[in-house]
Amino acid sequence: MSSFTTPVFITPCQHLSIFSAVGADTRAFLQSQLTQDVSLISPSQAAMAGFCTAQGRLWATMLLTPTDQEQQIHGVIAADLMESLLKRLRMFVLRSKVTLGPVPDLQVLGIEVAAADFDVLSSTLEVTLPGAIWQAQMTSCGTWIQVPSANENCRLRLLALTTARQAEQIVDQLGENGKVLTDVNAWKAQDVQAGMAWVEASTQDLFIAQTLNLDLIGGVSFTKGCYPGQEVIARAHYRGTVKRRMHVATIVSPTEVEMKAGMDVFDASDPDNPVGRLINVANTVTKTDEGPVTIWVLFEAPFKSIETASLRVGSSEGPLLTMQPMPYDIAPT
Repeated sequence: MSSFTTPVFITPCQHLSIFSAVGADTRAFLQSQLTQDVSLISPSQAAMAGFCTAQGRLWATMLLTPTDQEQQIHGVIAADLMESLLKRLRMFVLRSKVTLGPVPDLQVLGIEVAAADFDVLSSTLEVTLPGAIWQAQMTSCGTWIQVPSANENCRLRLLALTTARQAEQIVDQLGENGKVLTDVNAWKAQDVQAGMAWVEASTQDLFIAQTLNLDLIGGVSFTKGCYPGQEVIARAHYRGTVKRRMHVATIVSPTEVEMKAGMDVFDASDPDNPVGRLINVANTVTKTDEGPVTIWVLFEAPFKSIETASLRVGSSEGPLLTMQPMPYDIAPT
């Protein structure tokens, strides 16, 4: 058996939770509510999606995943949205034959493996793993989905939806080749670097899908039928009026500073009017006794602000945002 070149990192993603939609009308119901074409979800395919208000603002972003039941779909969401999301979705069930609820018996693991070790990981776990982004694979040790990486030529990322026993099985089979990380910020930072946003409780009902680049990572279908907020999202798409996008940046500070999703972003030359907001924050990614704290953030702002401004968080004199490259093109068309 081939050996691993580097450890496989395993991160329990306690900031994410799983809900279930099950019943004869599951697909039709979700198709009528979400930005994604739910017919794409299959035993080998997962996809991002959004759930919007009638005004087109995102109530939640989610990763839709298959299960071993044709009439059931799972959704991975920010954990602090579970109660509000299910309450709002249930308002629209009416006579549809679908039951919505949390799945407390499943957890989400973030798995990071060197690209060169991908086949070794599959053989070690004795399963077939998804070989492309958004592909899914149901295995004896959970449902696995490959998710974007900032640099997929070096490291690949997978989410595994597992029971506690399956999680133990993964750790046991990897042995000394696996390293369990207790700090989820490293995984969050990779979501940031990959341009993969999660709506949280503090950013609920603030952004349209295009603002969070959901359309650029395949989370919006412009050919499916209607859903709440569809007119707003379609109008921005077809009229080319997307003037705000999500961007990646770092904040470097000599001491730890508290950054939270939803905080305002200011142009230093205009202290009275915020130009954007933080979307996701990975708070304590890099810290040494000698070096500074580095915080990775996703934030949204108009293109014109990105081109001309010195952007700061919290106030016009707050921590400076240093722009970082996006892993995909966000240039206005």
